[in-house]
Amino acid sequence: MTYLASYPSARDSGISWLGQIPTHWKAKRVKFVARFAYGDSLAAENREDGEIPVFGSNGIVGTHTKANTKSPCLIIGRKGSYGKVNYSDTPCFAIDTTYFVDPQTTKDDIRFLFYAFPLLKLDESSQDTGVPGLSREFAYNHWLPVPPRSEQRTIATFLDRQTAKIDTLIAKKQHLLELLAEQRSAIIGHALTKGLNPTVKMKDSGVVWLGQVPSHWEIDLTKRHFNIELGKMLDSSKQPENGFLKPYLRAANIYWEGVWLDDINEMKFTKQQLMRYSLQKGDLLVTEGGVTVGRSTIWQGEMEDIYYQNSINRARPKGTLPVKYLYYWLYALKLNGYIDNAVSKATFGHLTKDKLELLPMTVPPKPEAEIIANYLDAKLVYLARVEEKIKGVVGQLREYRSALITSVVTGKIDVRGGVD
Repeated sequence: MTYLASYPSARDSGISWLGQIPTHWKAKRVKFVARFAYGDSLAAENREDGEIPVFGSNGIVGTHTKANTKSPCLIIGRKGSYGKVNYSDTPCFAIDTTYFVDPQTTKDDIRFLFYAFPLLKLDESSQDTGVPGLSREFAYNHWLPVPPRSEQRTIATFLDRQTAKIDTLIAKKQHLLELLAEQRSAIIGHALTKGLNPTVKMKDSGVVWLGQVPSHWEIDLTKRHFNIELGKMLDSSKQPENGFLKPYLRAANIYWEGVWLDDINEMKFTKQQLMRYSLQKGDLLVTEGGVTVGRSTIWQGEMEDIYYQNSINRARPKGTLPVKYLYYWLYALKLNGYIDNAVSKATFGHLTKDKLELLPMTVPPKPEAEIIANYLDAKLVYLARVEEKIKGVVGQLREYRSALITSVVTGKIDVRGGVD
């Protein structure tokens, strides 16, 4: 394909990261390419209701009636999300946490600079000791490849067209991931409320959001089938003097996929507390509060002699339902928003021991519950594999997109001959 051709001749740019550039290109410091103009102060309460986009370091933050730039325009983060490059094809208002580059501050093609500036990685080194920030002098000292202006426009047009194609493919893959998430939720919800036999006789559950369930199932409270125990209070002022120093799990260690063991803390337990808060293989761990409220996993015995604190509820079966069934039940309640709506939200939501014990749940006969849990295991493993493959393709597309931009902007690919 013609657009993959190299330039006919090249020379050493003298810049290590840039390497060779086409013979007719130049390498210039940013200060000779563009002036980074400071944005202006414009507090949210002072913005008037208009159609002019207001840009902060991370993108559009509102609208206003006046612009302080021409178009097209680059807005470069100065504070906060420093070094981040945004583009506007209309006049905009750049606030005082940003720099901007527009036709008043450069003679080069601004769309080309939009693709070129990120190669400098201005977001990887802060020069301010307080709020992370980008020094204008630091940015100015970087080197850029600079083709003739007409060629800059050709390059920008090529990259606009090619990256749009790649972005469309990525969006389609992302949509597939969304559909997979919906399918996962539907499969779990259906299995736990309708069962696996499509011909089974149904009855009204008596719970509005549950609807009909198999006629031989029961609706009951969690506490009828599981013993729930909240973990040990973490209070340094009440640690037993002669206690036993032991590792413990907290909410930050709990994920649906398993337990994260790279960051385990220790505290002292009395002999009685060791018995009360010990973990056994097969225990279900349910986070009690915070942004992770309701997140659950089954302890697989990855460590011996480990305990848990009061950001976690522990559930053990009383001999009726398998713990994996409760795991999937909580997963379903989390997915459909039931847990978040059920917990207290004065500050962060809390799924207290009492609330967890009073959660309603479907109760099939034990053999059927085990079949459902095993079915969901297999289904979710399959969906996870599909999801990983799609994520892998998305990652490859993003890598290709980045490599393409780098190759074209640095003169490793000649696009002057046109593109299919």
